[in-house]
Amino acid sequence: MKKISALLIAAALVLSLAACGGTGKNDPSEPDTKNTAADAPQSDEETAEATDETTAGPLDDTARAEEGRSKLLGTWTMNGVDEISLAFNEDGTGAYKYLDLKTITFTYSVYITDALSDDECMIKVTYDTGNVEDFRFFFNRDTANLCFHNSEGGGYNGVIEYNEWTRK
Repeated sequence: MKKISALLIAAALVLSLAACGGTGKNDPSEPDTKNTAADAPQSDEETAEATDETTAGPLDDTARAEEGRSKLLGTWTMNGVDEISLAFNEDGTGAYKYLDLKTITFTYSVYITDALSDDECMIKVTYDTGNVEDFRFFFNRDTANLCFHNSEGGGYNGVIEYNEWTRK
């Protein structure tokens, strides 16, 4: 992704220089100038490094969703109840193990909507039981615990408990 954006920036620079180039003949009233180190062309790696340093800003929705998804990966236990666990796998599958050792498997995807704050993501969970849920998740800034919540209707009747979850 970084290489692609570096190449796009380099192409834009070349096109803008070509557009401003004029006829190609030197104006006799202008002195002849030589290239300095600052004018020298940069390699793709140098361009990519410069781009990373100068354009660091807020992540786009796709990058935010991927960052949230990568933080989810692994096994989580409900705070205070180690027997209840929640696992998110790299391939988009997961499992929710209840206290009675019953396990529900699911698939999931992470996405972003306009109504979210910068540290929240949405998750769509499709359970093997046929139930489908969409809810918000974030990570507690103090503990790094996983938290779920749903602000619609003031209540929640979902499958996964809306407790804090600790990474196992």
